[in-house]
Amino acid sequence: MRPERSRLAVRTGNWAGALDLVPRGPVKAAVAAAAAQAEPDPKRAAALAKQAWRLDPALAPAALVYAET
Repeated sequence: MRPERSRLAVRTGNWAGALDLVPRGPVKAAVAAAAAQAEPDPKRAAALAKQAWRLDPALAPAALVYAET
């Protein structure tokens, strides 16, 4: 059930919701980066960007979104 919920959250653009559902690893870093880009609250976006970078500093989207905050 959890993988289905995470796919639905991604399809609907609910990146923060998907972040809570995906397992730790490179996928979680990518989802955190997407959540940071989609987040309207600048403080929450910065926290998500930092989380993405900490999960996988070698992931280019995570590094870019963190550098932009």
